[in-house]
Amino acid sequence: MRFWKNRRRGGLLTLVVSMVSLALIAAACSSSEPEPAAPPVTGATAAPAPATSVQVAPVAEIGAGETMAILVANIGNGRFDTWLSDGEDAKFHRIMNIGLVGGSGGSVLVPAATKSWEMSADGMQWVFTANEGVFTDHAGNALGIADAKWTADKVLGNEARRLAETGYYEPRDIADAAQFEKVEFGPGPDQFTVFAASMPRPDVPAFLSEHAQGPQGMLQSKTYTDSQIQPGDLGYEGFEKAPVGTGSMVLTNWVPEQKFEFERFVDFAWHPGNGFADDRRMKFEFINMEVVPEDATRIAALQSGSGDLIEANILMLEGIDNAGGKVVWQNESAYNWVVMVDCWEPDMWCWDKRVRQAMELAVDRPTIVEQLYGQGATIKGWNHVTPNSLGYSPELDPPGYDLAKAKALLAEAGIVDGKMPNGEQVSFKIYTWVAGDTPLLPELSQLFADAYNDDLGMDVEVVVGDASATRQRWNNRELAANMLVRTNEARYDGTSSLDGGYNNKDIGWRAIKDPDLEPWASVTTPIVRKALADINLATRDASFLEAYKVVKDEANFWSGFYTNLPWGIGPDADASTYKPWELVSYITAVWTLEPAK
Repeated sequence: MRFWKNRRRGGLLTLVVSMVSLALIAAACSSSEPEPAAPPVTGATAAPAPATSVQVAPVAEIGAGETMAILVANIGNGRFDTWLSDGEDAKFHRIMNIGLVGGSGGSVLVPAATKSWEMSADGMQWVFTANEGVFTDHAGNALGIADAKWTADKVLGNEARRLAETGYYEPRDIADAAQFEKVEFGPGPDQFTVFAASMPRPDVPAFLSEHAQGPQGMLQSKTYTDSQIQPGDLGYEGFEKAPVGTGSMVLTNWVPEQKFEFERFVDFAWHPGNGFADDRRMKFEFINMEVVPEDATRIAALQSGSGDLIEANILMLEGIDNAGGKVVWQNESAYNWVVMVDCWEPDMWCWDKRVRQAMELAVDRPTIVEQLYGQGATIKGWNHVTPNSLGYSPELDPPGYDLAKAKALLAEAGIVDGKMPNGEQVSFKIYTWVAGDTPLLPELSQLFADAYNDDLGMDVEVVVGDASATRQRWNNRELAANMLVRTNEARYDGTSSLDGGYNNKDIGWRAIKDPDLEPWASVTTPIVRKALADINLATRDASFLEAYKVVKDEANFWSGFYTNLPWGIGPDADASTYKPWELVSYITAVWTLEPAK
């Protein structure tokens, strides 16, 4: 199925707050990328001048004729409109696109489509400066301020609202945009400004970066997308049929939601010859990415040479070794997210927080992790807050297994032997799916269900479904008073999670019904809003910890563990060169992997 072939070969806002997390204003544009321990940048600087003295190898000499076969366990919905894509779609978006803001792992952000970003003193506005005259899309169109502003606008601005009015975006798609007033050009000719609506948003650069928990910050070409709009289109349907990227690899063929074939973009500009600190041109001329859910099939491909980089899990390590492959770990990549879904009506069995706390205490995490995951999982942190995240403290680590306390809490809430005070049986479903970054979710869910059935006398059933469809049902309020056991993306800065879970009533996956209603208005809302308003580098970490402790005690969300993702690398690739990013989910830094010598 060949859809497209590369056609081209060959005043107010000048004040910058210095007390902002490294992850948010990160590196402006020095001649080398900052180390994670570097002091915060206190202002935006100009992009580095082209390093004319740097000798850069011609792209044709880098891995000429070499093909990298990447096999992943799953992707999301396979959409090319970056804001409509699911998180797992970052696996192919990071290959075909660049970010508005670049990533380097952990808390470090670097220039990409934009070369600098400045926050106003009150944290309500961000000014981004485009990297004009550097990048082109794969159809040959120059990329600059118009594309950068528009990419942000269709996520956080009036373009998002317009697309919702046409019916192309659903209301839940623009819940994040509800937190922002607008995105507009200026103040300079190569700048655009993001205006927050009601509270500071120091996380905007991270949200629009390659570190984001989905592809929303990936640069999309406005010129090319506009050229594909047909009469009667609600949005960008034409772009979905003939997508064009902005990154290091050109999409040449694809089978929807199954396979993506790429060829190197010879004009990709991210290398030292254009003043960048590193060379992000792919070291393989071709990349084929394919969804292969079966673990054994991915291992067999590694052994036969038809797979070079495979998404793996702890149960696959011995097989990878027997196949002659190597393992490279991507640390703090994801976490097991347990959601007590919409337990916000008083007549629900899970309304009382003691019940929700009991559900966590009744799970024997150490035994489960030992049996299912080994070194692939670590019982630390809470939800998205892992040991290297903003706001982490050992105080957030999960409680121990305590069945007696779980039963006592249930009894205090009126639930004894699985029966509510009116004698009704506690009955619910655990919804889950098969994932790559946190494997064995169906097995994990069944162990949870067994504990609730056998030890607490409840009636619990596991439902394994499609990831995108299950998420959609959750966001549409169709899974209330049930449990969701899923994977979710790790991250350094949890602003979007704290805001979305406890402060944004428009977010479909929120933990509370409305932050301005009781009991949340007096319990979680004040401390959450205090943390979100703190843009002071000296106090922000402590403010987030304070809020995390309160919402953790509410037990609407909890986690079993976080996962380190193993990647299996075949003999045709040099495993010693691959440097995946920490604290970022899905496949990262593919350009570091080189062919075997």
